[in-house]
Amino acid sequence: MLGIPLPRVMDFVKLFDPPGYARANQTKSPQDYVRIKLPVSPLITVCILMSTAICKKQKIRFLLGVFDENDNRTFEEEEFVEMLLALFRGMAAMFNLLNMKEVLPSVQRMEALAKHLFRRIIDFYQVKTGNGLVGDSVPFQVIQDWLLGDSSDALNAPFALFIHRYSTPGEEEDPEIFEDEDQKFRLSHTAPVDLPLETAASLDATFSNRHELVVAQKLFNYCLSTGGFGVSHSAAEAAVGPIDAELWIDKLHRALDATEDARGVGRTTFTSFLKRLCPKATARHLRMFHSWLKEYQHLEELQSEVGKTRLSLRRFQNFIALPKLPVKMRQEMSLDWQTRASESELEDYVENCCPPDFRPFPGDPVVDAVIEELLQLQLAQQELMVQRWMRLFAPRKSPEASLCSKPAFLKPKVPMEEWQKWNQVLDLFEVPAHGRADRDQLLRTRMLSKDIVAVLGTLLPKQSFSRDGFLHLMCQLKNYRPR
Repeated sequence: MLGIPLPRVMDFVKLFDPPGYARANQTKSPQDYVRIKLPVSPLITVCILMSTAICKKQKIRFLLGVFDENDNRTFEEEEFVEMLLALFRGMAAMFNLLNMKEVLPSVQRMEALAKHLFRRIIDFYQVKTGNGLVGDSVPFQVIQDWLLGDSSDALNAPFALFIHRYSTPGEEEDPEIFEDEDQKFRLSHTAPVDLPLETAASLDATFSNRHELVVAQKLFNYCLSTGGFGVSHSAAEAAVGPIDAELWIDKLHRALDATEDARGVGRTTFTSFLKRLCPKATARHLRMFHSWLKEYQHLEELQSEVGKTRLSLRRFQNFIALPKLPVKMRQEMSLDWQTRASESELEDYVENCCPPDFRPFPGDPVVDAVIEELLQLQLAQQELMVQRWMRLFAPRKSPEASLCSKPAFLKPKVPMEEWQKWNQVLDLFEVPAHGRADRDQLLRTRMLSKDIVAVLGTLLPKQSFSRDGFLHLMCQLKNYRPR
């Protein structure tokens, strides 16, 4: 606050200390200016959350660090209550509600709400992980997910909507998503910390964006493979695809010439090439650039996962469309099994010997419909995720670069009919009410093929089939709240 001009400071005072502002504005007395009090915690909390230059997750990490006074990266109930009281007070001040006493709830009511929300977060953690808490502390990640709306709890919607309203424009990004845990930004009450990585929105036009960085990496690798960096614009486009003329003239051509001139003087690395591409880049910026390349690698992996899910869906649709194994063929297989005195079960023998043009067991139409819908929803979710990442890597002037996805925080409760249908499937799978079914148990029901059971295992937590896990997955894919 010491570096802010006095008129701007008084704007904050008008919001956060209305009586002090009125007194000082009337008397202009130095003593009255000294008596002004700005509550630090509410001011920091609401200013951070309302900033449009900081990404959502960095906002939450900063605030959690402010109130995590013992630096253990977990939150106790007292710390959570203190943070929410600061948030409520800061929001009331920022929207000029402190003078409206009849509108503001009492401190006791706000504390009771904060404690109730903390218990909801504990429930969210237990449902999400299937584990109980050790002690009364909740990890940062759990609180972060809850505040950002990544749960089915309707009580987190006001917080998620407020944070989303004051977020960075365009597609949301987390600059530290692929950073090692010890490299991610965190505040400390006992030692100095490094500055966080910036978002792309905070950089000026002289810095490369994600699309330009990917082009630069592809061109750098091509030049390394050919043994020289003296490449023309046409040759570069033939190697890596279209290159914007401004990008080539303003950045790439200069960096390529400088790298070619420096050959033989020292080791040629992509980091040194980035320094020539963006002379203003500091070590923190270079770390951010390398994080972007990890994001692009993640995008390629997501595209590969989309292909795998699409293939699994097509195989399952072909599987359930097969005609049933004729009774006569099944009887012949049964006689053959008895003749061979096989050690395997009859059902295993039939499944292994069944011709590929038939379905070995009849299955159930409800199971077929639910599992097919699950795979379709999973594919749609993955395709949306790929589109979101591709927007981050869109060229600077493309229409896609300004688009963003719209998260849904207000989720309706799952209709009873669907809820009963999902539970019917679980009953047919013989999944216990409070327990887990393993892979062999699912295969013994003879309703799913081995590859589909394997796919389901990758979608559920801990790769085990539980009733709560399956219901939570279906609610997540259909954007419902569970019953």
